[in-house]
Amino acid sequence: LQSYSRFHLEFYFGHIWSRFRSVVKKRIKMVLKVEEEIKEVIHYIKTKGKQNDKGQYFITFGEFFKAPEIEQSLENPFATLKAAKKRGVLTFEGEMLWQGQHDHVQLILLKDTVPEGIK
Repeated sequence: LQSYSRFHLEFYFGHIWSRFRSVVKKRIKMVLKVEEEIKEVIHYIKTKGKQNDKGQYFITFGEFFKAPEIEQSLENPFATLKAAKKRGVLTFEGEMLWQGQHDHVQLILLKDTVPEGIK
């Protein structure tokens, strides 16, 4: 490090810091987008779904996935469902849902808000 001038060090670490800031900004934008999409899922299930005997709103994966509103508003519906499940907003059986094969699986709403924080 002694052979490098202050200019070179500032340039090098400035470049690293700039790249780091850029990555953090992209990550924050991505998290905010996912949270907005989860809010759309919550709204859709509450407005189009039915209530079970526990008072929880639910909709089948087939109904959800084939809905034009979902198709138009969500970039990747399954990824959004997985993110919502990870945050405890909804639940469904299994880890993966395949269109056609899992159309009968219920998406059950557990919370009507998105928890704060990155997960």
